[in-house]
Amino acid sequence: MRAAVLLWALCIGAAGAVPLDDDEKYRLPKDFLFGAGTSAYQTEGAWDSEGKGISIFDYGYHNPKMAKNLNGDVAADFYGHYKEDIALAAKMGLNVFRFSMAWTRIFPTRTNETKNEKGIEHYHNLLDELKKYNMEPMVTLFHFDYPQTLEDDFGGWLGAEMQDEFAAYSDFLFQEYGSKVKHWLTINEAAFYCTALGSGLLFPKTFTTPAKQNACLKNTIIAHAKVHKIYEENYKPQYRGELNFTICQKQLPRQYRRGWRMFGHLARHPVSSKLSLMHIILGHKMIDGAIFIKFILHPYTLLKLKQCQEEQVNTLHLGTFCFEGLKGERRLNDVPR
Repeated sequence: MRAAVLLWALCIGAAGAVPLDDDEKYRLPKDFLFGAGTSAYQTEGAWDSEGKGISIFDYGYHNPKMAKNLNGDVAADFYGHYKEDIALAAKMGLNVFRFSMAWTRIFPTRTNETKNEKGIEHYHNLLDELKKYNMEPMVTLFHFDYPQTLEDDFGGWLGAEMQDEFAAYSDFLFQEYGSKVKHWLTINEAAFYCTALGSGLLFPKTFTTPAKQNACLKNTIIAHAKVHKIYEENYKPQYRGELNFTICQKQLPRQYRRGWRMFGHLARHPVSSKLSLMHIILGHKMIDGAIFIKFILHPYTLLKLKQCQEEQVNTLHLGTFCFEGLKGERRLNDVPR
């Protein structure tokens, strides 16, 4: 299992670590960040170790109706083997590592209630290990998992309360790790999470109607803007870091392009023939400063987020993106043993 998790990074790293020849066009700029990425639930394992709380994935995948052992209880056991894995990544020539911090390792139940010192220490150790190999950390604040308590109390991202809960959690991480992290990602693939994933593919499986998906999208966008404001005002002057928002762009399989069965409520096929999914979800300009205003007002978006109050729209201010990045993913069905 651990070999399977590292295989894709190995393929990428091997291709980038050694130039094909001496031709300059095959060489990356010296300041180019080239690496691999993970998320906490996909790789860490140790689901109930050292004070970690119950996440929505822990709760959902332990449902008796779920298939046996279909969970991330062990996964790649990155929690217990991060030193070896980081050493392998460095050996492949990677100079950046993206990962998420499990919310439930920091605050097992609610933000700013009981802190888990063991979890806080673990991520300090992980960051120190990356520094040892001169690898740049890129930390995702939310990669689909959060405390089950937040789901029970107000429905997670369906509740407006999640905006401030996430902002407080992010504020703590900036304060705790800001001196060690210069690249932050707030929310991973919000549009994909609130539509395809949350509606049935991943837990909590509660975003089952367009209205609920719109509420999730609205809350994630406003939460990002609030977190951006916190970092810009309170931490950037001291740490000089950057903060961004992860967008999901997908090339849909041919069989889905005409009817848009996968994302039918987001766009209609006459539009999809002219615009990419990313343009439809996020407006014409995905990485300019006006992205959030366009997200709400763009005529091609059928997300109906105009219920935002004026002060919320003002929160979605210009300049909420600081850097650009690109990631690649693929599924591995048959992994050599």
